[in-house]
Amino acid sequence: MTNSIPPVLEPGHASEGPLPIRSSVPPLLGSPAVLKVEALKGHELWADCYDSQPNPLLHREEREILSCLKDVEGKIVVDVACGTGRWTRQSLRLGASQVIGLDASPAMLRQAARRVPANTLVQADATALPVGSLSADIVLCSFAIAYLEDLNRAVFEWRRVLKPCGTLWCSDFHPDALEFGWKRTFKKNGLTYELLSHRRSAAEIRACLRQYFRTVDSQDLYLEEAETHLVSPGHAPWALPGVPHPPAVLLFCCRD
Repeated sequence: MTNSIPPVLEPGHASEGPLPIRSSVPPLLGSPAVLKVEALKGHELWADCYDSQPNPLLHREEREILSCLKDVEGKIVVDVACGTGRWTRQSLRLGASQVIGLDASPAMLRQAARRVPANTLVQADATALPVGSLSADIVLCSFAIAYLEDLNRAVFEWRRVLKPCGTLWCSDFHPDALEFGWKRTFKKNGLTYELLSHRRSAAEIRACLRQYFRTVDSQDLYLEEAETHLVSPGHAPWALPGVPHPPAVLLFCCRD
């Protein structure tokens, strides 16, 4: 990278050596049928099987964003709540000059480190980014909004690190899907876990984003035929004619 590109990471936050390993996951809340777990603890549990479990929501979101991300080459990208590094990998593949993946979960970062250079990954909270102001061209935050207690603080941080002409892409499980009865769940070792989250309407999220960005475009993404192969036969009601189903993903693109 040339000297004209400002460093993304602030001093003292580079990842060196192996990421820390948590020895245990704290006790879970809930009944034997569905165990309710706080988001961070849940992602610690989910990490080692996250990429092996087909997820139609991630597939739908990725199809949409990839169709729009035409200008990543040579850009600096910050992937907030990067998880196992899905968008970190995509950004590198698309030719970004520098990518930094940030996540609060050590277990998720360990999985990400198997697929992207470890020096691109940093353990950090989405509301306190160890990233220089006005340094990123693109900020991505995928399926994490509802896990953030202080969304206003998080959006402030995302705007702070973006350059004046930068773009924020953020997505989440659609609030309408939650109202329809869909759950934030995953399965592991025969158990079903439900991730606890903060319920916000699409209007509430949009209002928060508009405090920091002049242009806030949103899309309601529905699961389509392209997602049917990711679920068991008969478990894709969105592909059946006449069967009502809600939008699955809420996607925002924000710019000044």
